[in-house]
Amino acid sequence: MNPQVKLRPDDTRARIMETADALFRRMGFAKTAVADIAAELGMSPANVYRFFPSKNAIVEAICQRCLAELEEQAWAVARWSPSSTIGKPFGRTRIRSETCSS
Repeated sequence: MNPQVKLRPDDTRARIMETADALFRRMGFAKTAVADIAAELGMSPANVYRFFPSKNAIVEAICQRCLAELEEQAWAVARWSPSSTIGKPFGRTRIRSETCSS
């Protein structure tokens, strides 16, 4: 018998969000059901609902994560000092275009 590894709730939430994000991109938001997300993770839909009350709550969490990443990058650009990058390529200070589009 293969014992299942017990994940922390935050890890499970992150796995649900990552899987849902991939399915939303592949199948579309409207065509992806919580049951699809659960099946991809090898868990029941009821278990997904333990962590998120609805499919909309999952997509809201994904959006919040993306916005937090963008905010972090925007602050990095705002803190950028031209004198600290003399001789360095400017491209390192640009916001990555692939943020939240994995």
